[in-house]
Amino acid sequence: MNRPPLARAAVTGHWQHATAEEFAALITAVTDDRSYLRVKLQHRQAFVDRYSDLEEWFAQPLTHRVGRVLGEDPRHNPITDPISYNARQYLSFLGLTGRVAFDWDWLLAIPALNIWVHARALQLPAVSDAYATLPQLGEQLGYRAQTARRAAQWALSRIMLHSGTVAIKAVTLTELQGLSEAIDRLGEHPDRASFHGSDTQVTRRQVNWRSQLFLLQLLLFHTGQIPELPKEPLPKTAVWPVMSVAMTSTADRYLSARRQLDRPATIQNIEAGLRRFTTWLLDTRPEVQSFTEVTRVDCQGFGAWLVTCRHRRTGAPLAITTRRADLQAVLGFFRDGSAWEWPDMPVRPLLMAGDLPKIPPRFLGSSPTPNWCR
Repeated sequence: MNRPPLARAAVTGHWQHATAEEFAALITAVTDDRSYLRVKLQHRQAFVDRYSDLEEWFAQPLTHRVGRVLGEDPRHNPITDPISYNARQYLSFLGLTGRVAFDWDWLLAIPALNIWVHARALQLPAVSDAYATLPQLGEQLGYRAQTARRAAQWALSRIMLHSGTVAIKAVTLTELQGLSEAIDRLGEHPDRASFHGSDTQVTRRQVNWRSQLFLLQLLLFHTGQIPELPKEPLPKTAVWPVMSVAMTSTADRYLSARRQLDRPATIQNIEAGLRRFTTWLLDTRPEVQSFTEVTRVDCQGFGAWLVTCRHRRTGAPLAITTRRADLQAVLGFFRDGSAWEWPDMPVRPLLMAGDLPKIPPRFLGSSPTPNWCR
């Protein structure tokens, strides 16, 4: 349907309702079904009648704002709050048009936000980013386009409704960190079972959501929008191998020293790379008792082994950025150990910068920079 784009509300700093005419314009932009339009307008009116002041809705318990808890089926039985449940589409419209900013708890309690048809009708810039630009970039990094699209849409939809951001170029580390912290807090939320089930199910969702957020951050790093390569969340079972006392002491000492110099995200990269390296090393050469026994050939063998590794979740080969980060950790470890003249380290660096795999330019695509960076 060829209809003119819908206007966004001017940001006033106050939560505000949309008129029936404004909401109707959105519905008619996506469907010609008049009965559907009538039902959606009835849902909006019921919500506005109860919550003429949106502050009152935000003050309600989360179970009532979500409207439907786990196990309830509105087709057969009453649900917790049908007015809030039926108004989800209207509420999303308020968020997409800058009239309301939603809290993370509500955004994580809703299983599916389904905002993208409406975002396309509003001609929001994030639509082309989520459906085309970022999935294409994901393919160039070794991911399936569908995987990248799903991750971008899941994380971006929540960031958009939380911050009012409607374009990739406006997403900052603040929003990404806020969503990450909200996912971490989910396991402590008193209403978590009402929306996600058992603690085991909550944990599974947290793992899935962290992976989605990580992939969005990785894509944004490769557009040049965020400054630091994110580290994929590791499963809780990721542990160091059993090493000699000397090797354990040296590794701990090194990480403690680097913590005084590097950001936490960089430390995560270093720790993950060294953990992978030492696990491979002791599987390959179980007799090693000291890092002084490690050779350049070992480090090169580790690099060759990484090429054969597969992603634990997708089954795809490890991305070049992951292999480079792991080898960078090994390079830095032996470079610093020799420079600092530690006794349990080789006297010379074992790898050089030229040994690292070459990665494509961060700004991938047909043009030097993505549209939102121009």
